[in-house]
Amino acid sequence: MKYGKIFTLALTLAVVSAFAFAFAADVSSAADIDKGSKDVSSSGFTDMSDGTFHIYLTNNTGSDVEILVIIYNTDGSEKDSGTFTVPAAAEDYDVKMKFGYGSSGDKMVYYSVFSSDKSVTYIDHEGGFIIEVSHSVWKNTSTYVLIVVVVIAVIVVAFLIVRARANKNKAASGSKTFTEMHAERQAKKAGKVAEKQTYTADGGKKKRE
Repeated sequence: MKYGKIFTLALTLAVVSAFAFAFAADVSSAADIDKGSKDVSSSGFTDMSDGTFHIYLTNNTGSDVEILVIIYNTDGSEKDSGTFTVPAAAEDYDVKMKFGYGSSGDKMVYYSVFSSDKSVTYIDHEGGFIIEVSHSVWKNTSTYVLIVVVVIAVIVVAFLIVRARANKNKAASGSKTFTEMHAERQAKKAGKVAEKQTYTADGGKKKRE
């Protein structure tokens, strides 16, 4: 009877030890990747360009760990995901997630970190983090209209300046413009025709005399 109790106690301890070992192994595995000491941050988000969402992670192991990072919207839908390799013993390793929004304003997101095959969850649905999405002036039609107006104005001003300088240089050198030269040629041509007509008329009169 005494031996039976000892055997039962030993068996119970063995079972408890097995569960404890399995639990410890699971905790150890889940603790391979932890949140870093730096806070999550974001930068470069506009309603016309992607920004970068920075997640800082620490690798508690002596080997590289491949991870899967998923970004979630507040409704639980997936916003973005990517796989990364966190170097051995890395602290505050910067995992950069690039994605964007089509509208400006504050956006809230969550994130989770898994092993690359998603068999282990390192960080579960951490959040919510506010991303400030600014409005880009390039999204306004009026911006492009203003640019066109400015370009046209610059072209017109440049043309007027060039023409004014050309006229000033011609006036200073005594040269004539193309229009003036053309008018003179036309006048000379008309004068020669008039002289010829006068000469013919005079010649005709002398013959009749």
